[in-house]
Amino acid sequence: MTEIPSSSYSVQMRLVIRNIQRSDLGGYKCISKNSIGDAEGNIRLYEMELPHRKSRIEEENDTASEESNDVRSSLQGPLREGGNRVEDAGFLGGGGPPASTARRVLPTAFCLITTLILNGLHLKQERETITQYVRWYVCEYPGAACCSFDVTLRISSASCNAQKFRMDYMWAHAFKTFYRLHDLATNWQQARQICEAEGTSLLVPGSLEEMENLKLLISNMKAHYTAIFIGIHDQFSEGEPITGTVLELLWADGRPDNGNDTEDCVVMTREGLFDDRPCYDIYPFVCKILGNESRFNDKCEGYDMGYVFHENGKCYKFHSEPLSWYDAYHVCMLEEGSLCVINSAEEASLVVSMLGEHLNNNAPDSHILHIGFTDLMFPFQYRTITGETLEEAGYSSWSPLQESIRKLRNYRCGALSRTGFLKTTSCLNPAMFLCEKSKKSTSE
Repeated sequence: MTEIPSSSYSVQMRLVIRNIQRSDLGGYKCISKNSIGDAEGNIRLYEMELPHRKSRIEEENDTASEESNDVRSSLQGPLREGGNRVEDAGFLGGGGPPASTARRVLPTAFCLITTLILNGLHLKQERETITQYVRWYVCEYPGAACCSFDVTLRISSASCNAQKFRMDYMWAHAFKTFYRLHDLATNWQQARQICEAEGTSLLVPGSLEEMENLKLLISNMKAHYTAIFIGIHDQFSEGEPITGTVLELLWADGRPDNGNDTEDCVVMTREGLFDDRPCYDIYPFVCKILGNESRFNDKCEGYDMGYVFHENGKCYKFHSEPLSWYDAYHVCMLEEGSLCVINSAEEASLVVSMLGEHLNNNAPDSHILHIGFTDLMFPFQYRTITGETLEEAGYSSWSPLQESIRKLRNYRCGALSRTGFLKTTSCLNPAMFLCEKSKKSTSE
């Protein structure tokens, strides 16, 4: 047995059997393991006599007659996740070899090439396909023409499917849906906001079958969590939020009960049952998006269609809904971007023009825009979120109106005014904000 690396994620194992004997017939086990999972399959060599007809060359040369043995292989059932043994699926072409043909192995080579594909193992979210390639050679004697039995066990992640989405989401082919389990617990409103920032929605199961699949997904969360938030609530109108749907069957015994008149949000337990809980409770949660709803933003190289490419090589997404500086920073990160850093006077003018398009915004302070600088790391030393000084970043034009020292002590996060000047504001002050992405290449 020899191993030949064929790429960074593929290895070819070669087994050559010389001087084949009857004892060499039978079963061979092929095993593939990698970081995503493992699988195994059995290869069975049969002996079968086929009628042999001499060729003209053989007759003219009066060579010794040969009978051809056709060795078939039994590919035993579909491979399943976790390395389960496969069950005998019978002889290729239908049934096993006839007993009357099982005579003796003759000095010939046996050829059969088959490919097995194992898809859908998503134990981890690698983007690349992990492949192990196994080639079995069976030869009659040294120097004889070797024939091969090829088995490719391919364990594929979400990127190998026709549908694609963010790397931190997993693809469930059976439901044509992407999921992400957020194991960092938060309240219901924050969970919903995080899913929306990622371009998805807080999970609402679509069927009982999907519920069973989700029980497997949430089994990966930390042991001390008992449930996850889902996107069902009755905050706008008291009452049972899923009355008349199949999901009504999933309530735990005696639920919903709206305990203390505060339970307006819904969790799903590890057992797959619903319970109403206060929205301010803390739970993990799952975000979800249907595969046919995902779109790739070619110009900005991502899946958020809200980003718009500009000639300075950056993509921007303007958020008119006001958030604190902390939350704005978080939302940009969830979008796989960052809070905007101004790098020139020209860029400041461009951002001011975006702000000018939202004159009637109802934010508490509609005259400023949260951007990416602060002195939270070094008091009174304003740095961008990438660690540069404002001068190093390329733009440090402050408002000529001096803030009082008292205000400076409380105003520690950065903003841009409608006049194009930098200013500081309270990090807790809700305001509009701007996220940005830099393209990896701007030559397109």
